[in-house]
Amino acid sequence: MAPFKRQSKADFDRGQTQRRKILSLCHELGWTYPTHGGRVTVNFVALDGWMNKYSYLHKPLNYYTPAELPKLVTQFENMVAKELSGRDAQEVINERIERTLNDASDSLKK
Repeated sequence: MAPFKRQSKADFDRGQTQRRKILSLCHELGWTYPTHGGRVTVNFVALDGWMNKYSYLHKPLNYYTPAELPKLVTQFENMVAKELSGRDAQEVINERIERTLNDASDSLKK
């Protein structure tokens, strides 16, 4: 695989709002795990794996330029909509709570 072209800091900074939107959508998808401090953070291993395999340009999130990010945000929004379609919202919330509690329990056992 060819190395990805690095972008300037100014270009990277212009895309930060859209990258944060994608991280927010990762939370909605449940791609998270609890940290030792009791916070929940995005599972970047899962995100990077998905990005390399399925994202429309098959590259890591931080290598998307500001011009490329809107299409990626739409791709994530479509995934969230697909996950929620035809399902009761409360069912989805309960499933995510259960997953988070199980992850927290597993991390405490380690």
